[in-house]
Amino acid sequence: MYSYETVIRMQHTDAAGVMFFASVFVLAHDCYEAFLEQHGLSLGAMLDEGRFIAPIVHAEADIRKPMRLSEKITIEMTLAKTGKSSFELAYHLQNKTGETTAHVTTIHAMLDNATRKAVRTPDFFAMMLKQM
Repeated sequence: MYSYETVIRMQHTDAAGVMFFASVFVLAHDCYEAFLEQHGLSLGAMLDEGRFIAPIVHAEADIRKPMRLSEKITIEMTLAKTGKSSFELAYHLQNKTGETTAHVTTIHAMLDNATRKAVRTPDFFAMMLKQM
């Protein structure tokens, strides 16, 4: 499990100061990017010069409790499933009192950066995910 702490910012909210539903995907992806960076992988470098990319091909979310402007949120990311050329991440968001605020799931396909065709998940990347 990878744990990431963040705060609901103005750009995540609607006019009522409650997090806009689509922002839950932004927060989940921020968590994923922080996880990659902690392991020495830059998403920008992967896109610019890497041999593979891992775009999201499916995403879903269940929002359980409103998240408000300036509220502190903890996101716990886990590896839910792996395939030969895909992986699924599960995100559990909770507020400072430990109440569940949302669940997010993303499925990523492993593609060759040049051809955009499916490739086997590189061993180092699969190991990194499994150590989560």
